[in-house]
Amino acid sequence: MKDTQTIYAPLTPSGGSVSLYRLSGPQALLAIQQMTGKSTFKGRYSYKVTLMDTEGALIDPCALVVFYPAPNSYTGEDVAEISLHAGKSVNDHFCACLHQNGLRLAEPGEFSRRAVLKGKMTLEEALGVRYLIESQTQQQYRAALAQMTGQTTGVVHEDLDFVREQLLLLLRDAEASLEFPDEDDISSDLENALSEKIEELIVIVKQYQDFYQKKEMLRSGIPVILVGPPNVGKSSLLNALAREECALVSDIPGTTRDVVQVLVNWGGYAVRLIDTAGVRETADPLEAMGIQRTRDQEKLARITLLMLDQETLDQEEILRAQCHSPNVVLVLTKADVFPYDQHKETVCVSSQSREGLRELESCVQKILEEEFSSSVEKADSGDVIKGALDRAFIALNAAFEEKRLEIRVQILYDVFDTLASMVHDVDQEEVLDRIFSGFCIGK
Repeated sequence: MKDTQTIYAPLTPSGGSVSLYRLSGPQALLAIQQMTGKSTFKGRYSYKVTLMDTEGALIDPCALVVFYPAPNSYTGEDVAEISLHAGKSVNDHFCACLHQNGLRLAEPGEFSRRAVLKGKMTLEEALGVRYLIESQTQQQYRAALAQMTGQTTGVVHEDLDFVREQLLLLLRDAEASLEFPDEDDISSDLENALSEKIEELIVIVKQYQDFYQKKEMLRSGIPVILVGPPNVGKSSLLNALAREECALVSDIPGTTRDVVQVLVNWGGYAVRLIDTAGVRETADPLEAMGIQRTRDQEKLARITLLMLDQETLDQEEILRAQCHSPNVVLVLTKADVFPYDQHKETVCVSSQSREGLRELESCVQKILEEEFSSSVEKADSGDVIKGALDRAFIALNAAFEEKRLEIRVQILYDVFDTLASMVHDVDQEEVLDRIFSGFCIGK
């Protein structure tokens, strides 16, 4: 029922001089006929019209209407786009008239949702529309354009199909063992072989999870964390890199106790710089909480800037061993005060003189290119697919630990059903609702 109703939404924000509205559905043509008194609209032609409400009262004496007949429209349905003056009273009157004519306000992403259901675009292309609207950096823009125009390499559903094919092979072997437990041609070490195959599948799913994590980082900001002892200049460096005063700076050790984050644009990548509490042994419970947050955040980071100065260089080995992110860059601070021997894997900086900041940014950008450039060109289907992979990963680990073959088989079937629901028509309505609820109204 919801998809047969005629919907409308503003395509422009308030505050301008002109408002643009989109109508989509079986009553779109009738609605513009009733408001204009005009019976015929040639497709894709612009008409200057006078808008009237159902009682004949004037809404706007000078508006423009374009009609897009199905299926040659954005949604694949009859679509009308109406431009009128942007005054609040004008728009309130116009929307009230649409409601009187039986139209309802579109839900977030509903136009794109209908386009997918009508076959006007794929799910990946529809998400590309959303990512294009939300893009703030050059790499986000590139990734959105590639996905929106179908120029991405690989389709995520093909990835899921591959995982499901591997699952089918596992289930075939497991079912054979259950059905013919006494057959001589069933290897006695089938359970060990099954464990090995499950372990291989866990590795494959983990690789896909890592890809989705990178795609999410491209959109929300790649976490780059500043870690080190107190008073090595982490907050000062954050402010210098962000070019604004984001964090408090003090000579008193332990000033930073909570996580401070700032989003910056480095080489077209959205980077989330994270300042943290200095790492040291402390009896202060509040500072200890801040240090624990440092450790928690570092586990989620893609790049760790391990910061030391001349007085704390002896802590490098201990602190490096505590780092979990895949990329650790040693940053020696206060280069305007302390002379350092420059090494290949070390960047020397001064927040005061800005010495070495460009080299640090270049170092981080090089890592970003190596880690994320391929992710920009590959399509994804958002959080829904990632959620399915996360659930599959947890279940596969449970199957690996489980020794009873019957339980293993049931877990593997559950994993198969989870992935199938993302690819085929199982719960399609629920899947689409979850995806398009994140879109803006008007798309």
